[in-house]
Amino acid sequence: MKCLLKYPWVKLPRNKVPGGKGLLGAWMRLAARAAFRKGEGHYCGYDNPVEPGMWVGGVVGLKAILGIRSRNVALDVVQELEQLGFLSWSLEPSTKKLSYSLSDWFARFSGAECMDGAVYTTEGYGFVCVSREITQRLVDHNYIFEDAEALLDLWCHTTVNDPGNAFSFLAPSVQYGKYGVILTLETLGRRWGWEKTKVWRFFQAHGDVFALRRLPGSLGCLIFNLGYPCEIEVSARTLRTVGEGVLEATNGEGSALWYNSAFYDEPDAPHTIMQAANGTDWYAMQPHAMTPDFEPASGTMFYDTAQYAAPSGDYKVYEDRNGSQWYAVRGDAAVDRKPVYEHGKPVYDGEKLRTVNVETVRYHSTPSRFAAPAKRKPEIKAPKRKR
Repeated sequence: MKCLLKYPWVKLPRNKVPGGKGLLGAWMRLAARAAFRKGEGHYCGYDNPVEPGMWVGGVVGLKAILGIRSRNVALDVVQELEQLGFLSWSLEPSTKKLSYSLSDWFARFSGAECMDGAVYTTEGYGFVCVSREITQRLVDHNYIFEDAEALLDLWCHTTVNDPGNAFSFLAPSVQYGKYGVILTLETLGRRWGWEKTKVWRFFQAHGDVFALRRLPGSLGCLIFNLGYPCEIEVSARTLRTVGEGVLEATNGEGSALWYNSAFYDEPDAPHTIMQAANGTDWYAMQPHAMTPDFEPASGTMFYDTAQYAAPSGDYKVYEDRNGSQWYAVRGDAAVDRKPVYEHGKPVYDGEKLRTVNVETVRYHSTPSRFAAPAKRKPEIKAPKRKR
């Protein structure tokens, strides 16, 4: 399952909604209880028409959702959320009916209209589609993040199998459009309004969800989302230097090589260019695909697009369940005549070599394998003559 950076939304399971203080912590709890389809919501014996992303009830229900005992504090929270554009709400003084409607709700992912079924989800089940830009409003207002908001910020910038992030093929990884995939504690601290030491303590406290992996030297760090729902099995990752200007990131599913642009020319194989915290560009090679279980296809060869160039002639491209692509080249049935051997020596009938017909497949064209990145040749310039 892909989750590309260009997607305007990201999937947040309702059973992973973080608790804690903060405006977006409250917003997430409100979003988790909003209607997922159009219909009629039932609350305290009353039937209320609702739209996707909407909730109708009373102040008591609102306090229960937010986990706040004070009526005034709960109303102040939704009022502040409305001022920042996260939702709109209303309270009818005569009937005490309170309703709110989320502004960032992706209606096309909601269920079909149902007038006699449930419109509110069972607590802890399903997921919410959250806008990737929802936390940017707090950044634009110079808001100091709480832990719950920092967790949502990382979650909203998670990518899986994104061509612009080689590490997202190994495991769900955090990638900011402005900062890229290689981050520093100082960068996140400026975004969240925290000191560097607080950012470090945050990752120590929440390492079971967001794993911090430091790159060698002063390159920065990578952040992996261990809780994101996907088909990639997240396991322990290692990052090691395998040569001058070469890094290898490895997990249980495979590995990816990074080549320093100061030592190597840009390769022809599929790769992305990533910039480290010190400004150095790295060529991050696309990980080689794991061999999937293809359905039997007689006379067809499959080639990993990360290792082979596109073949000439007719071919098709298939994508496996992990998001990797393969060139499929179909051959023609043929018959080869091969000599017969006994005890390692060819057999002759008189002066004629004994042969046997063997069925085979002939391919008109096969793709060529990409070469490894070439090392740069140092340019030695002659010293200038003194005047």
